[in-house]
Amino acid sequence: MHLPEKYGNWRGVYEQLRMWAVDGTWERVFTALMARLRVPCPRGRPRTRPDVVLADKAYSSHAIHEHLRERGIRAVIPTPADQRGRRLRRGSQGGRPPAFDRETYKQRNTVERCINRINRLNQGGSLPGQTR
Repeated sequence: MHLPEKYGNWRGVYEQLRMWAVDGTWERVFTALMARLRVPCPRGRPRTRPDVVLADKAYSSHAIHEHLRERGIRAVIPTPADQRGRRLRRGSQGGRPPAFDRETYKQRNTVERCINRINRLNQGGSLPGQTR
């Protein structure tokens, strides 16, 4: 995959993203997004809590799963191989793996394709209503 020159060296970008994963920045971003979330309803005001959250492996952290569990939101997030391995190595102390619904997760692909289509129609720009 090609990284546009405006972002600099790919190694620097990779290291920055990794640091954000390590220091909890992505969890804080996720929590902030969940706080601003509004799910439209046919009648009345929008709901602030969805029934389910679909996310990729990057969002499979204990903090995110815990945040969703506290709010009563079902998480459909695959577990990365390293987390699975760590749980297996710990044996009975590893705890029960989070539930994962493969059929529901397949719906995430539909959302991704819609966002990609919007971006293509917008000539590779941001989503409508967003500025770069």
